[in-house]
Amino acid sequence: MWIHRWGQVKGVTGVEWGFVTWTADEDGDSDISITAASSTDGLTFSANEPVSQAVDLTVPNGQYLRVSVTFTRASTGETPVLEDLTITANRPPDCTAAVADPDELWPPNHKMKDVNIGGITDPDGNPISIVVTSITQDEPLDTYGDGSTQPDGDGRVYHISSVASDGAGGECGSTVSVCVPHDKGKKGNVCVDGGPLFDSVTGAPVGSPKAVAAAGAQLEVGNSPNPFNPSTNIHYSLQAATHVKLTIFNSLGQVVKSLVDEAQDLGAYSIEWDGRDNYGQSAAGGLYFYRLEAGQRVAMGKMMFSK
Repeated sequence: MWIHRWGQVKGVTGVEWGFVTWTADEDGDSDISITAASSTDGLTFSANEPVSQAVDLTVPNGQYLRVSVTFTRASTGETPVLEDLTITANRPPDCTAAVADPDELWPPNHKMKDVNIGGITDPDGNPISIVVTSITQDEPLDTYGDGSTQPDGDGRVYHISSVASDGAGGECGSTVSVCVPHDKGKKGNVCVDGGPLFDSVTGAPVGSPKAVAAAGAQLEVGNSPNPFNPSTNIHYSLQAATHVKLTIFNSLGQVVKSLVDEAQDLGAYSIEWDGRDNYGQSAAGGLYFYRLEAGQRVAMGKMMFSK
């Protein structure tokens, strides 16, 4: 029997650790067992506790996690092989059930109404913060059918894009809809969604030169956590559909990883970088830069890979 002690994984104090998964080849009665311990200072660790495959860790919340692997040879001499081991220290929020509350506004009287975004959950129970990144609608701001001034057979549909963060580096994006039925009908009429055609703030048609210029002026990119280990999320919001490139560079200006190179619709995006290069190899610790190209606009940021 011998023990291999893995490097410390730095997390966030008070945040659930997550879980550990691994793949192993255990011939005969050979065995691999895994334990974990935690620490608040990286020096003094708690007692090792057994770890079960893909089951939430039970060690106390600290800031550092140490994982130990015990290998036991089979009685016939075979040696177990640990093929891979992954520590998932934090799972991102889940935006798949995001919904507007309320999802219908009545009457259309030009008065402001609070709308909440609900249905977003976090598998680790972390508190979630939500930031609205854009609001669009399917008809012009001031035209036939606007509010209570003219009849409108289709009503108006707002599209609210947002990014939800758990404070530990996990993020997800969502877009929810709010219906405003036409003023000559009754509450409960179904809106006909014409799509995110106009910016609800500037009034510019989505995809128009004005909207694209506004999108470029508002193009912002950031990442969290920063510093990070082993992964980070790069988040941005598009105010118009366009071709997007997101690339990671090292401090020498060399391309490390191409994360995005495709056409994307308007909305909020959160792209994970797992710290690996284009060849699947783990990048060295140090300073890195990311470059976001959206149409003719460019935004950049920097981040520290702590190892």
